[in-house]
Amino acid sequence: MRSESRFQRIREWMECLPLRGFYRACVLRSTQNESRSVCMNLCHDFRYGKIIYNTLDMFVGKSLKLYGEFSQGEAYVFEQMIRPGDCVVEVGANIGSHTVHLAQLVGNDGVVWAFEPQRLVFQILAGNMAINSLVNVHCEQKCVSDTMGKVKVPTLDVSRVNNWGGLSLEKTEEGEPVDMITLDSLGLSRCDFLKIDVEGMELKVLKGGKGLINSFRPIIYAEADREDKKKALFSWLHAKRYRIYSHNPPLYNPDNYFGNPDNVFRQGEAYIVSFNVLCLPNERHYEVQGLKEITEW
Repeated sequence: MRSESRFQRIREWMECLPLRGFYRACVLRSTQNESRSVCMNLCHDFRYGKIIYNTLDMFVGKSLKLYGEFSQGEAYVFEQMIRPGDCVVEVGANIGSHTVHLAQLVGNDGVVWAFEPQRLVFQILAGNMAINSLVNVHCEQKCVSDTMGKVKVPTLDVSRVNNWGGLSLEKTEEGEPVDMITLDSLGLSRCDFLKIDVEGMELKVLKGGKGLINSFRPIIYAEADREDKKKALFSWLHAKRYRIYSHNPPLYNPDNYFGNPDNVFRQGEAYIVSFNVLCLPNERHYEVQGLKEITEW
């Protein structure tokens, strides 16, 4: 009776949740006498539709919860560079907060390939494509690098506060085995936009896709926040005849979807920003406003 009354109280509590707020909430508990499904995921509206996210994620989840969007400054760049019918490859898609938008930008005549190696994160990614009815996205639980093989992917504890997007796979020795592939192994017939967010493995991804890059000359948007790796990364891109522009969007957007005026992503007077680069093929002309070209490294 105690167990039944407890679940009844949970159901009554869930029924009282505001419609726009949360469609589903699961609370994870585990004791010596009870074993229950552990889930800290919520689902609600965001700027581009519906979104499932982990409430304990320090950046992506927190931003979606408070603002209904994540790193909107990146989304504005995507809107300028991506066209209907394009083929977009997203390496390190996380839960798909950008993937949903990318799929909408390319439309039904385009396609998005989204790669995420972390199993629990990948499950949310696939769920977000499903609840938004995005049939033009191929979600793959794979690691993209410069060689083919297997890689051990650590499993983060979903019941603890963590940065799910901050896991590096460069030197992992324990975890779940996941297929490791290269971009060239995909055998794509086109690639117009390549987005990379892989915690220091950006150059490996590029090297594994040199054939794709040489053939299709995609626009490349990549994270570049590792000081010890920037020189090699920029030198490689320059040798491939790309112009490199710095893009440092703040995590907080004053014009956020929820209209929340409180910026939690700041340290004193400084805003927390991402360190990314927009890379454009030399042979094409693009109007780039507000971004500084990187010419020395």
